[in-house]
Amino acid sequence: MFCKNFSRVGTERWRKLALGALVGALWLSTGRAADQDYKSRVEPVLKTYCFDCHGDGAKKGEVAFDEYTNLAAHVADHKLWLGVWQNLETQMMPPAKKPQPSEAERNLIKHWIEREVFKLDPANPDPGRVTIRRLNREEYRNTIFDLFGVEFDTSEAFPADDSGYGFDNIGDALTISPLLMEKYLDAAREIADKVVNTGEGRIPTISMSGDQMRNKAKPSLSSKNLDFSAKMPGSRSFRLTSISSTP
Repeated sequence: MFCKNFSRVGTERWRKLALGALVGALWLSTGRAADQDYKSRVEPVLKTYCFDCHGDGAKKGEVAFDEYTNLAAHVADHKLWLGVWQNLETQMMPPAKKPQPSEAERNLIKHWIEREVFKLDPANPDPGRVTIRRLNREEYRNTIFDLFGVEFDTSEAFPADDSGYGFDNIGDALTISPLLMEKYLDAAREIADKVVNTGEGRIPTISMSGDQMRNKAKPSLSSKNLDFSAKMPGSRSFRLTSISSTP
C-alpha cells in the first residue's frame, strides 16, 4: 500500500516537473525569438536612421537606443517607444534634413512597437477599461419621461453633475456620492408614487381648455359664446375643479 502511494506521489511530482520544464522552454524560446526579431529586423533600421542622434554615444533629448542591459528592460520603457511610434506616425522623426526611412521601414518599426511593446493583437483587440457610466441629470430626466411620461425636475432633486474636459456626460467624472444615492432613492419613491397605482381611489380627470368645448351643431361656437342656458338632449354632470380668470 505504501509503495503504491509513493509511486503515485512520485508520478504526480514528475508530471509537474515536466510541465514546468515545458513552460520554461517555451518561454525561453519565445524570448529568444523576440530578441532575434529585434536584432535582425528592427535594430538595423534604428542604426541606419536614428543612431546619429540617439546611439553610439549620442543622446539627444536624453534618448539613446543602445543603452540597455537586456531587451526586456528596453521593451519595458513604454514612454520611449510611444514617443518613437508617434514620431514615425507623424513623420516628425528623423528630421527633414536627415535620410528618411521608406514607408515599409516605418511600418516595420510601428508594427513591432504595437506587437512587442504594447502587446496589441488585431485579431483580439483590447478596448481597455470601460467605465460603467451613470446618467447625468438631463439624461435621467429624459429617461423618466420616455419610460413613464412623468416630468421630473432633476435640477431640483439632484446636485449638479461633475464635469470633465468641459462635458458633464463623461463616465470617469460622473461619480456617485452617498448624498446622490440618497437622492436617487427619494426620486425613485416619488416617481413610483406617480406611476404605480397604490390602491387608493382616484377620480379620473380630463383637462380641457375653453376652446375645446364647442357646439356640435355649430362648431364655430366655442365656450366663450356657447349658450349654456339652452336645453340639451340627455343629461350631463360637470365637476368644477378650478376657475381661471385668464381671458
